[in-house]
Amino acid sequence: MQMHPTDARRDWLGDRLPSDQFLVYCFDAPSVQLERVLAELAARAALIGDLRTRAVDVPGLLDYPYWTDRDIGDDQFTTHPGGDWEAATTLLGRLVEGSLDIRVSSWRLHLIPDVTGAPGGDGPALIAVLQISHAVADGVRASALARALFEKDSPPRTEPPRAPAPAA
Repeated sequence: MQMHPTDARRDWLGDRLPSDQFLVYCFDAPSVQLERVLAELAARAALIGDLRTRAVDVPGLLDYPYWTDRDIGDDQFTTHPGGDWEAATTLLGRLVEGSLDIRVSSWRLHLIPDVTGAPGGDGPALIAVLQISHAVADGVRASALARALFEKDSPPRTEPPRAPAPAA
């Protein structure tokens, strides 16, 4: 599937005008096994076609890039040390300074376990930050992808887009 021209322009300007979105979720998690959470999230992400994507350039850059499939990998999940809410918000400030390379992955999930003092909770929390390129999803679509990733029921399997074979 070819990238929309508006999204391609955003990608081309990405080094000067970052357009990644950061969706922040906070879960009550008094005792969470982070390895188990990561494994479950990777398995769920593997079912969601839009999360199994990356961009691929057309040879010679003669056309807009295409979206193609990629396998879910460890590079799409990052864990950070826990701490108090103030430390977590400081980390969020540092995260927004970095951008994704959509030719590698269109998203990354940052997990921050054992956060104390998070709003709306009494005990330790697990903060999940879905960093996703605006080229792959706008705010509404990004929220729907996050819901599929985090909701109780397993998402239905969807297929990622496939780039056409290059011309001879």
